[in-house]
Amino acid sequence: MSQQVQRFVARVKPAPDHPKFYEWQTATLVLLVGEDDRVRAQATAESEIECRRWQRIEFTDRATIIEERAREQGGEFWDAYLQAKSGKLFVLEDLDRIPFSTKKNGLKIRVPRLS
Repeated sequence: MSQQVQRFVARVKPAPDHPKFYEWQTATLVLLVGEDDRVRAQATAESEIECRRWQRIEFTDRATIIEERAREQGGEFWDAYLQAKSGKLFVLEDLDRIPFSTKKNGLKIRVPRLS
């Protein structure tokens, strides 16, 4: 069990073999990694991004979470913090736009009607 939890926020796009989304769609991933060493924590985050079939565009934020503030925040964030601190990676995926088109339901393009 680590003493610290590192937070990484990354802008990502689906890899070509992503099972659900097209390459032009983008998302934000929040990863909480229980690790004292920041370099190792970032390597873990990058590996998890690849395992989930995303490609990192950029990290928009990196920080060590202060336990007191996480406790004050409470709720789901506190639960995620405790999960990461116990050694289990926490990942939150949030699409930048509503997924109107997924590989499952096909690409739907509608042309405006002119009258």
